[in-house]
Amino acid sequence: AVQAEMQDRSPRKLGIGAGLGTVLGAVVGGKKGAVIGAVVGAGGSVLATEGNETRFIQAHLPGPDGEPVGRGVPDPETIDEMWRPHASQMGQDIWGLGTILSTSNNGGGFVVGHDGNNEPAINTAARFNPRTGNGIVMLETGNPLLATEIAGEWVFWETGNVDFLTLTISAPRMFRTVAYGGLVILLAGLLAAWRLRRAARLATARA
Repeated sequence: AVQAEMQDRSPRKLGIGAGLGTVLGAVVGGKKGAVIGAVVGAGGSVLATEGNETRFIQAHLPGPDGEPVGRGVPDPETIDEMWRPHASQMGQDIWGLGTILSTSNNGGGFVVGHDGNNEPAINTAARFNPRTGNGIVMLETGNPLLATEIAGEWVFWETGNVDFLTLTISAPRMFRTVAYGGLVILLAGLLAAWRLRRAARLATARA
């Protein structure tokens, strides 16, 4: 059913054709090992070109001929739920319904999207600003985070706000920088205190 949905109904309505496929796994059970269901894994389950990805994102806007948001795949109400906060992380609204709410779009909503990566070094990223209709799709290999980093730069350029995943990626580096800086300041303070005490002892000895 999932495979038929992805390869029949959705592509036809969204104008997505060649280059779309699915990777399905079978659930096997029973004494004879009968197939009792199908599983779609999170990583690599839908295979698509950057053009198909772009058309999928464009479907989140009204169509050029007056088609509704979602083009019927899904309906506008579902799109609203996808863009509405459903969970937070570190006190920030971050999870929509199947989407990441990357940051505020300065219009009462969010820049939305999702990223994915897999080994060896495959990284994909998509960001979409419903307020302006602008977006970015990045598919790359050879670097585990390049697409995410470029998409984060685009979000900052688009909104002036820091992308949540960019902040998450940068946090360890920032913490290390702060820790190293604090250590240097501590050592410098200890050295200055030692030199002051030494100068005071020399002055007392000369007196």
